[in-house]
Amino acid sequence: MPPQSDYSEKLSQRNALFEKALQYEKEHKWKDALKAYREALKLDTNFFEAWLNAGAIYSRQGKIQKAIDCYRQALRCRQDKKALYNLASEFFKLSQYEESQQMLERAISLDKDFLQAYILLAYVYEKLRQSQKAEAAIKEALRLDPENYSAQLALVLLYLELDKKNMAAQYLEKLLQKKPKDSYLLRLKAKLLLQENDLPQAIGLLQEIASADKRVNDIAKDLSHLQDIMRDKKQKILDKKKLNKRDLFDLSMLEFFSGNPQRALEILSKGLREG
Repeated sequence: MPPQSDYSEKLSQRNALFEKALQYEKEHKWKDALKAYREALKLDTNFFEAWLNAGAIYSRQGKIQKAIDCYRQALRCRQDKKALYNLASEFFKLSQYEESQQMLERAISLDKDFLQAYILLAYVYEKLRQSQKAEAAIKEALRLDPENYSAQLALVLLYLELDKKNMAAQYLEKLLQKKPKDSYLLRLKAKLLLQENDLPQAIGLLQEIASADKRVNDIAKDLSHLQDIMRDKKQKILDKKKLNKRDLFDLSMLEFFSGNPQRALEILSKGLREG
């Protein structure tokens, strides 16, 4: 068979295997898909798309090192922003933040408007304790897409980490206007309330989330943690020799959100009488 015909036949087989792998992926048959990609790569070791897709499957399976190997092979075929971003994501999972930063900066050098790369880069900078660079990366993402949810959320989380409560609250309220019943956003709001020492509202908000969300395990942990804090605060109030009106009000709220509304009313009534 002439060389050109031999090459055409190999190319046709490679492409057929690739299409078969894509079909297996649609059917969530990951093992079969990987087998087809490997067969295609035996025919063409420079098959960029096969390396990239195989890496994504390994990533889905939690096989990070195999995913990294595939993405590196893809990048040997050609420099590509998606392969660089995927490789950066795997390094991030391994807490290899400097390596992740390098890949993301290379991806952005290929596409200055690569929004997702800026968002991940912000998280990388945050891990590297480079808060100013993290904020700049998020704001660059927001310049590209001012309404991007992921970028806005990243900014909220950064401001929480930096203890910039007012800025965090401002952006969090914007997100809650879009998704008023989002349990994760509401939990962040509860966290802010807790940091502001507004325990009753924090507890009430978490109880509201728990009643509406079937996935209550994490919320239950938060509630348990807050209940412990409330008990400590209650004891500190009771340890005082003399309680003022503010102490009595706080104590009544603590009792109310601990499930003792009658006791809360008694304490509140006492405060009103003594006032």
